[in-house]
Amino acid sequence: MDLSGIASIAALAGIPCALLAARWQTKTALARTRAQHDLAVRQHFLAAQRASYAALIAQATIFRREAWDRSQAGHIEPAAMTAAALATFEALAMVKLDAPAALLDLVEEVNGKAATLNRWMTGGGSVDDIQAACRALRDALDDLTHAARSSLRDQR
Repeated sequence: MDLSGIASIAALAGIPCALLAARWQTKTALARTRAQHDLAVRQHFLAAQRASYAALIAQATIFRREAWDRSQAGHIEPAAMTAAALATFEALAMVKLDAPAALLDLVEEVNGKAATLNRWMTGGGSVDDIQAACRALRDALDDLTHAARSSLRDQR
């Protein structure tokens, strides 16, 4: 056999090796792409969760401040539910959809405190009742804020 025959046999032997190498590279590329996709989905989920927490905290703070200001000004007559109260309860509903189990008790506590404040505001509670409910809502929001930060940090 001459050199061209040996080269042909070597080339034929190289084809399966090239196919195996290409298959291995394809699997590696697919695994890398899948990992990048999973990371992107996870980051999107965390961003949505962070946004829902921020919306809840912002809306509940607006509601609490509105109630506090009304109580300071002596406007404690029964009134319809305000837009701030409605926005707070909408934000609570969004957080409940995505909140991890560890935060659900705190979310429910904020819900209860906001409902109590709303009950005093719409039912004509006393200044002391309204201000106590404002403080309770503030404390519940602080607890939720710290727990949400920890939860988001742990989920990264």
